[in-house]
Order: sequence, then C-alpha cells, then structure tokens
Amino acid sequence: FDKHIGQATLYGMQYHFHSPSEHSIDGKLMDLEMHIVHKVESKYKVGVHSQFSNGVLGFLFKCMPEQYFLEINSRHPEIDIYYHDRFLSEMVDLESQRLGQDRRPLDLKKFVELLDFNRRWTYQGSLTTIPCSEGILWNVIEHVIPITQQTLDKFNSFRKIEEDQYTNRIEKTL
Repeated sequence: FDKHIGQATLYGMQYHFHSPSEHSIDGKLMDLEMHIVHKVESKYKVGVHSQFSNGVLGFLFKCMPEQYFLEINSRHPEIDIYYHDRFLSEMVDLESQRLGQDRRPLDLKKFVELLDFNRRWTYQGSLTTIPCSEGILWNVIEHVIPITQQTLDKFNSFRKIEEDQYTNRIEKTL
C-alpha cells in the first residue's frame, strides 16, 4: 500500500469497541468490533515518507449459541473455543474495576496467534471516531470471533456505565 515502506514497526496507542460493528460482511453487521489504533514508527513522516500516519487493526465478534461452543469443543477438544470469549469477558471485568482510570495495556499475542491473521481485508481510510483523520491503513481480520451472549451483555452493560460516567462528568463541568 505504500511503496516507501517495505516494513515498519507499529506501536499500539489505544483500543476501543463498537457494538454493533462498523464493518460488515456481505452487508451484515457483527455484534461487536474491537479497533486497536497503532502509530507508524516515527522515521516514516506522513507526506514525506508515507501516506499513513496510523494503522488500525479490527477484530469482529459474533454471538453464538452455547450449542455452537459445545459442538466445536466435542469435535475439536484440542481447540480452546472459549479463549477469545474468556479474554473479552476478563477484559471487561478488569476495566470495570478500573473505571475512570487509564486503560491497561493488552497482551494480544495469544489472542492473535489463535486467528488466521494473514486473512484480512486491508484498505486506505480514516479514523471512525473524532477527529476522523485520514491516512489510516486499515486491517480487519476476516476470522469472525465467536463469543457468548453473556459476554456481549456484560460488555454492553459496562459500556453503558462508562458512557453514563463520561456524560455525567461533562454535565458537571457545564
């Protein structure tokens, strides 16, 4: 995508979620999407060495019935089908305890290793949240990650609490 960059290091800056997803597959939105915003290493200056200032890595999640998890587990006991669901659920638990504080760094090594990272959609775009900056290299992983309804409910409850806290802070300052 950028002839000036053969290989570059990206640094994770922040992550956030959208429910439902912002990206769709065959016109269908997924239940949840996680975006991890990365900064392109500083030796590549936008407009001088690169057209990209940032990269975003997107993961799509879909709620699946418990039967789905049980069937996969019975056919492939060597696969931890609950790993990503557990990861997301535990992340929400930790974030709930730290409400109003900086987010903790995520260790995504195993999270990504269990997905086919090489199968992804890549395109040039912009940030989807303010300031909606252009010059973003998007990579959305094709593998849709199954999660339980319980985890999605937990996540959406946390988001509501987080949004209410943020809204109340703004109202108090006005």
